[in-house]
Amino acid sequence: MENGESGIVFNIQRYQIHDGPGIRTLVLLKGCPLRCQWCSNPEGQQHDPQLYYVRARCRLCGACVALCPQKASAIVDGELIINRKICASCGECVEQCLYSAREFRGKTMTTDEVVKEVEKDRSFYFISGGGITIGGGEPLAQAAFTKNILKQCKSIGIHTAIETSGCGQWSDLQEMIPLLDWIFYDLKTVDNARHIEGTRLSNERILDNATLLSKAIENQDTHLTVRVPVIPGFNNSQASIIALAGFVRDRMKAANEIELLKYHSLALGKYDQLGMEYPLVDTVPCSEDEMVALKESIERCGVACSYDGAGAEIYVGVK
Repeated sequence: MENGESGIVFNIQRYQIHDGPGIRTLVLLKGCPLRCQWCSNPEGQQHDPQLYYVRARCRLCGACVALCPQKASAIVDGELIINRKICASCGECVEQCLYSAREFRGKTMTTDEVVKEVEKDRSFYFISGGGITIGGGEPLAQAAFTKNILKQCKSIGIHTAIETSGCGQWSDLQEMIPLLDWIFYDLKTVDNARHIEGTRLSNERILDNATLLSKAIENQDTHLTVRVPVIPGFNNSQASIIALAGFVRDRMKAANEIELLKYHSLALGKYDQLGMEYPLVDTVPCSEDEMVALKESIERCGVACSYDGAGAEIYVGVK
Protein backbone atom coordinates (compact mmCIF):
# COMPACT_ATOMS: atom_id res chain seq x y z
CA MET A 1 0.00 0.00 0.00
CA GLU A 2 2.77 2.43 0.91
CA ASN A 3 4.11 2.68 -2.64
CA GLY A 4 0.74 4.00 -3.78
CA GLU A 5 0.20 1.35 -6.44
CA SER A 6 -3.05 0.42 -4.73
CA GLY A 7 -5.35 1.77 -2.03
CA ILE A 8 -8.76 1.29 -0.46
CA VAL A 9 -11.72 3.02 -2.12
CA PHE A 10 -15.21 3.00 -0.62
CA ASN A 11 -17.12 4.66 -3.45
CA ILE A 12 -16.80 6.13 -6.92
CA GLN A 13 -19.62 8.52 -7.74
CA ARG A 14 -20.26 9.74 -11.27
CA TYR A 15 -21.92 12.89 -12.59
CA GLN A 16 -21.23 14.99 -9.49
CA ILE A 17 -21.71 18.76 -9.74
CA HIS A 18 -20.93 19.98 -6.21
CA ASP A 19 -17.29 18.93 -6.01
CA GLY A 20 -15.59 21.27 -8.45
CA PRO A 21 -16.30 22.77 -11.85
CA GLY A 22 -18.28 20.86 -14.47
CA ILE A 23 -19.36 17.24 -14.29
CA ARG A 24 -17.04 15.25 -12.08
CA THR A 25 -16.22 11.77 -10.88
CA LEU A 26 -15.80 11.68 -7.12
CA VAL A 27 -13.37 9.04 -5.83
CA LEU A 28 -13.78 8.46 -2.09
CA LEU A 29 -10.88 6.91 -0.17
CA LYS A 30 -11.05 5.20 3.23
CA GLY A 31 -9.20 6.41 6.28
CA CYS A 32 -9.37 9.69 8.21
CA PRO A 33 -7.62 10.84 11.40
CA LEU A 34 -10.55 13.09 12.39
CA ARG A 35 -13.77 11.94 14.04
CA CYS A 36 -16.06 14.85 13.25
CA GLN A 37 -19.34 14.53 15.12
CA TRP A 38 -21.25 15.55 11.97
CA CYS A 39 -19.32 13.31 9.55
CA SER A 40 -21.50 12.41 6.58
CA ASN A 41 -19.14 9.66 5.40
CA PRO A 42 -18.64 7.49 8.51
CA GLU A 43 -17.65 4.60 6.24
CA GLY A 44 -14.62 6.69 5.29
CA GLN A 45 -13.23 6.97 8.82
CA GLN A 46 -11.62 3.56 9.24
CA HIS A 47 -8.96 2.47 6.80
CA ASP A 48 -10.09 -1.14 6.41
CA PRO A 49 -13.25 -2.38 4.66
CA GLN A 50 -16.33 -2.42 6.91
CA LEU A 51 -19.47 -4.52 7.11
CA TYR A 52 -22.72 -2.78 6.22
CA TYR A 53 -25.95 -4.31 7.52
CA VAL A 54 -29.09 -3.05 5.76
CA ARG A 55 -31.81 -3.92 8.26
CA ALA A 56 -34.69 -3.31 5.84
CA ARG A 57 -33.48 -6.06 3.50
CA CYS A 58 -32.93 -8.70 6.16
CA ARG A 59 -35.43 -11.59 6.34
CA LEU A 60 -33.97 -13.09 9.52
CA CYS A 61 -33.28 -16.36 7.72
CA GLY A 62 -30.42 -17.11 10.11
CA ALA A 63 -27.93 -18.19 7.44
CA CYS A 64 -25.36 -15.64 8.58
CA VAL A 65 -25.75 -16.76 12.19
CA ALA A 66 -25.13 -20.40 11.31
CA LEU A 67 -22.02 -19.86 9.20
CA CYS A 68 -20.19 -17.10 11.10
CA PRO A 69 -16.85 -18.55 12.30
CA GLN A 70 -16.62 -15.96 15.10
CA LYS A 71 -20.26 -16.34 16.17
CA ALA A 72 -20.56 -12.57 15.81
CA SER A 73 -24.25 -12.64 14.79
CA ALA A 74 -27.33 -13.72 16.67
CA ILE A 75 -31.09 -13.32 16.39
CA VAL A 76 -32.47 -11.98 19.66
CA ASP A 77 -36.15 -11.20 20.17
CA GLY A 78 -36.78 -11.08 16.44
CA GLU A 79 -33.83 -8.81 15.69
CA LEU A 80 -30.43 -9.57 14.17
CA ILE A 81 -27.60 -8.44 16.45
CA ILE A 82 -24.00 -8.10 15.22
CA ASN A 83 -21.15 -8.07 17.71
CA ARG A 84 -18.76 -5.91 15.75
CA LYS A 85 -16.05 -6.26 18.40
CA ILE A 86 -15.48 -9.89 17.43
CA CYS A 87 -16.51 -9.69 13.75
CA ALA A 88 -13.41 -10.47 11.66
CA SER A 89 -14.82 -9.01 8.42
CA CYS A 90 -14.11 -12.31 6.71
CA GLY A 91 -16.93 -11.75 4.21
CA GLU A 92 -18.55 -15.17 4.44
CA CYS A 93 -21.89 -13.71 5.53
CA VAL A 94 -21.80 -11.17 2.68
CA GLU A 95 -21.28 -13.89 0.10
CA GLN A 96 -24.05 -16.09 1.49
CA CYS A 97 -26.74 -13.47 2.14
CA LEU A 98 -29.55 -14.11 -0.35
CA TYR A 99 -31.18 -10.73 0.30
CA SER A 100 -28.14 -8.44 -0.02
CA ALA A 101 -28.67 -7.29 3.55
CA ARG A 102 -24.91 -7.40 4.10
CA GLU A 103 -22.18 -5.78 2.06
CA PHE A 104 -18.66 -4.49 2.44
CA ARG A 105 -17.79 -0.83 2.04
CA GLY A 106 -14.24 -0.47 0.88
CA LYS A 107 -12.21 -2.47 -1.62
CA THR A 108 -8.62 -2.50 -2.74
CA MET A 109 -8.10 -0.93 -6.16
CA THR A 110 -4.96 -0.20 -8.15
CA THR A 111 -4.21 3.23 -9.53
CA ASP A 112 -4.83 1.92 -13.04
CA GLU A 113 -8.24 0.57 -12.03
CA VAL A 114 -9.32 3.88 -10.53
CA VAL A 115 -8.15 5.91 -13.53
CA LYS A 116 -9.87 3.46 -15.89
CA GLU A 117 -13.16 4.13 -14.08
CA VAL A 118 -12.57 7.88 -14.18
CA GLU A 119 -11.79 7.81 -17.90
CA LYS A 120 -15.20 6.32 -18.73
CA ASP A 121 -16.74 9.80 -18.45
CA ARG A 122 -13.90 11.69 -20.10
CA SER A 123 -16.15 13.13 -22.81
CA PHE A 124 -18.35 14.74 -20.13
CA TYR A 125 -15.32 16.36 -18.50
CA PHE A 126 -14.19 18.07 -21.68
CA ILE A 127 -17.68 19.28 -22.54
CA SER A 128 -18.38 20.66 -19.06
CA GLY A 129 -14.90 21.53 -17.81
CA GLY A 130 -15.13 18.76 -15.22
CA GLY A 131 -12.76 16.03 -14.09
CA ILE A 132 -11.82 13.95 -11.06
CA THR A 133 -12.20 14.96 -7.42
CA ILE A 134 -10.59 12.83 -4.72
CA GLY A 135 -12.24 12.92 -1.30
CA GLY A 136 -12.95 10.57 1.54
CA GLY A 137 -12.26 9.99 4.31
CA GLU A 138 -9.07 11.98 4.01
CA PRO A 139 -6.94 11.68 0.85
CA LEU A 140 -3.82 12.57 2.83
CA ALA A 141 -4.34 9.36 4.82
CA GLN A 142 -3.52 7.48 1.59
CA ALA A 143 -1.12 10.10 0.28
CA ALA A 144 0.97 7.94 -2.08
CA PHE A 145 -2.14 6.42 -3.66
CA THR A 146 -3.74 9.85 -4.04
CA LYS A 147 -0.60 11.27 -5.67
CA ASN A 148 -0.40 8.39 -8.15
CA ILE A 149 -4.03 8.83 -9.19
CA LEU A 150 -3.59 12.59 -9.62
CA LYS A 151 -0.36 12.15 -11.56
CA GLN A 152 -1.92 9.69 -13.97
CA CYS A 153 -5.04 11.80 -14.50
CA LYS A 154 -2.99 14.95 -15.00
CA SER A 155 -0.80 13.19 -17.59
CA ILE A 156 -3.85 12.45 -19.76
CA GLY A 157 -5.34 15.91 -19.47
CA ILE A 158 -8.07 15.35 -16.87
CA HIS A 159 -8.86 18.29 -14.57
CA THR A 160 -7.96 17.38 -10.97
CA ALA A 161 -9.33 18.40 -7.58
CA ILE A 162 -9.04 17.25 -3.99
CA GLU A 163 -11.19 17.60 -0.87
CA THR A 164 -9.00 17.66 2.22
CA SER A 165 -9.18 18.61 5.88
CA GLY A 166 -5.46 19.37 5.76
CA CYS A 167 -4.92 16.88 8.58
CA GLY A 168 -1.81 15.17 7.29
CA GLN A 169 1.84 15.69 6.49
CA TRP A 170 2.66 18.99 4.80
CA SER A 171 5.24 17.26 2.59
CA ASP A 172 2.49 15.06 1.13
CA LEU A 173 0.19 17.99 0.40
CA GLN A 174 3.10 19.98 -1.00
CA GLU A 175 3.92 17.20 -3.47
CA MET A 176 0.32 17.18 -4.67
CA ILE A 177 0.16 20.90 -5.49
CA PRO A 178 1.66 20.63 -9.02
CA LEU A 179 -0.86 17.86 -9.75
CA LEU A 180 -3.93 19.85 -8.68
CA ASP A 181 -6.12 22.35 -10.50
CA TRP A 182 -8.54 22.87 -7.61
CA ILE A 183 -8.23 22.38 -3.85
CA PHE A 184 -11.16 22.28 -1.43
CA TYR A 185 -9.74 22.89 2.05
CA ASP A 186 -12.08 22.08 4.91
CA LEU A 187 -11.95 24.35 7.97
CA LYS A 188 -14.24 23.94 10.96
CA THR A 189 -13.04 26.48 13.52
CA VAL A 190 -9.87 28.32 14.48
CA ASP A 191 -10.58 27.64 18.17
CA ASN A 192 -8.34 24.69 19.04
CA ALA A 193 -10.24 23.58 22.15
CA ARG A 194 -13.48 23.69 20.19
CA HIS A 195 -11.90 21.76 17.34
CA ILE A 196 -10.76 19.01 19.70
CA GLU A 197 -14.26 18.83 21.15
CA GLY A 198 -15.85 18.42 17.72
CA THR A 199 -13.26 16.24 15.95
CA ARG A 200 -11.11 14.69 18.73
CA LEU A 201 -7.95 16.25 17.28
CA SER A 202 -6.11 19.57 17.48
CA ASN A 203 -6.34 21.95 14.52
CA GLU A 204 -2.75 23.19 14.84
CA ARG A 205 -1.42 21.11 11.96
CA ILE A 206 -4.49 21.93 9.87
CA LEU A 207 -4.04 25.68 10.30
CA ASP A 208 -0.28 25.48 9.73
CA ASN A 209 -0.82 23.47 6.54
CA ALA A 210 -3.45 25.97 5.40
CA THR A 211 -0.95 28.81 5.76
CA LEU A 212 1.80 26.91 3.97
CA LEU A 213 -0.58 25.89 1.19
CA SER A 214 -1.66 29.46 0.55
CA LYS A 215 1.93 30.66 0.33
CA ALA A 216 2.86 27.78 -1.99
CA ILE A 217 0.16 28.57 -4.56
CA GLU A 218 0.25 32.38 -4.44
CA ASN A 219 1.72 32.67 -7.93
CA GLN A 220 0.01 29.63 -9.42
CA ASP A 221 -3.30 29.02 -11.16
CA THR A 222 -4.47 26.53 -8.55
CA HIS A 223 -7.96 27.42 -7.35
CA LEU A 224 -8.39 27.27 -3.57
CA THR A 225 -11.82 27.08 -1.97
CA VAL A 226 -12.17 27.02 1.81
CA ARG A 227 -15.17 24.93 2.80
CA VAL A 228 -16.85 25.49 6.15
CA PRO A 229 -19.51 23.04 7.38
CA VAL A 230 -21.84 25.16 9.50
CA ILE A 231 -22.75 23.04 12.52
CA PRO A 232 -25.36 24.39 14.96
CA GLY A 233 -23.99 24.64 18.48
CA PHE A 234 -20.43 24.17 17.26
CA ASN A 235 -19.34 26.93 14.87
CA ASN A 236 -22.48 28.79 13.76
CA SER A 237 -21.98 31.82 16.03
CA GLN A 238 -21.06 35.14 14.53
CA ALA A 239 -17.87 35.21 16.62
CA SER A 240 -16.74 31.80 15.35
CA ILE A 241 -17.42 32.59 11.72
CA ILE A 242 -15.81 36.04 11.88
CA ALA A 243 -12.68 34.57 13.50
CA LEU A 244 -12.48 31.96 10.76
CA ALA A 245 -12.98 34.60 8.05
CA GLY A 246 -10.18 36.65 9.61
CA PHE A 247 -7.86 33.65 9.47
CA VAL A 248 -8.60 33.10 5.79
CA ARG A 249 -8.16 36.79 5.01
CA ASP A 250 -4.86 37.13 6.86
CA ARG A 251 -3.22 33.70 6.47
CA MET A 252 -4.80 32.23 3.34
CA LYS A 253 -4.49 35.13 0.94
CA ALA A 254 -4.47 32.77 -2.05
CA ALA A 255 -7.95 31.46 -1.19
CA ASN A 256 -10.52 32.39 -3.82
CA GLU A 257 -13.55 32.14 -1.53
CA ILE A 258 -15.17 30.57 1.49
CA GLU A 259 -18.00 28.17 0.70
CA LEU A 260 -20.55 27.62 3.48
CA LEU A 261 -22.12 24.18 3.76
CA LYS A 262 -25.36 23.84 5.65
CA TYR A 263 -25.54 20.99 8.16
CA HIS A 264 -27.88 18.12 7.32
CA SER A 265 -28.28 14.75 9.04
CA LEU A 266 -28.63 12.74 5.82
CA ALA A 267 -26.06 10.21 7.01
CA LEU A 268 -28.19 8.81 9.85
CA GLY A 269 -28.92 5.63 7.89
CA LYS A 270 -25.21 5.00 7.33
CA TYR A 271 -24.49 5.10 11.04
CA ASP A 272 -27.20 2.54 11.69
CA GLN A 273 -25.87 0.25 8.94
CA LEU A 274 -22.37 0.45 10.43
CA GLY A 275 -23.54 -0.12 13.98
CA MET A 276 -22.41 3.39 14.99
CA GLU A 277 -24.17 6.04 17.05
CA TYR A 278 -24.78 9.44 15.49
CA PRO A 279 -23.91 12.04 18.16
CA LEU A 280 -25.91 14.95 16.70
CA VAL A 281 -29.24 13.20 16.26
CA ASP A 282 -31.19 16.08 17.84
CA THR A 283 -29.33 18.86 16.02
CA VAL A 284 -31.52 21.16 13.92
CA PRO A 285 -29.99 22.82 10.81
CA CYS A 286 -29.58 26.57 10.70
CA SER A 287 -32.34 28.52 9.01
CA GLU A 288 -31.78 30.12 5.63
CA ASP A 289 -31.78 33.55 7.30
CA GLU A 290 -29.00 32.43 9.67
CA MET A 291 -26.92 31.07 6.79
CA VAL A 292 -27.30 34.26 4.80
CA ALA A 293 -26.34 36.32 7.85
CA LEU A 294 -23.15 34.29 8.26
CA LYS A 295 -22.35 34.73 4.58
CA GLU A 296 -22.76 38.50 4.90
CA SER A 297 -20.53 38.59 7.97
CA ILE A 298 -17.75 36.84 6.06
CA GLU A 299 -18.10 39.27 3.17
CA ARG A 300 -17.86 42.23 5.56
CA CYS A 301 -14.49 40.79 6.62
CA GLY A 302 -13.32 41.28 3.04
CA VAL A 303 -13.53 37.62 1.99
CA ALA A 304 -15.62 36.35 -0.91
CA CYS A 305 -18.25 33.88 0.24
CA SER A 306 -20.71 31.57 -1.47
CA TYR A 307 -23.79 29.83 -0.14
CA ASP A 308 -26.27 28.23 -2.48
CA GLY A 309 -29.12 27.31 -0.17
CA ALA A 310 -30.32 23.71 -0.34
CA GLY A 311 -27.57 22.88 -2.83
CA ALA A 312 -24.96 23.65 -0.17
CA GLU A 313 -26.10 21.09 2.36
CA ILE A 314 -23.59 18.51 3.61
CA TYR A 315 -24.10 15.68 1.15
CA VAL A 316 -21.95 12.63 0.52
CA GLY A 317 -18.39 13.65 -0.23
CA VAL A 318 -18.39 16.57 2.16
CA LYS A 319 -16.98 16.02 5.65
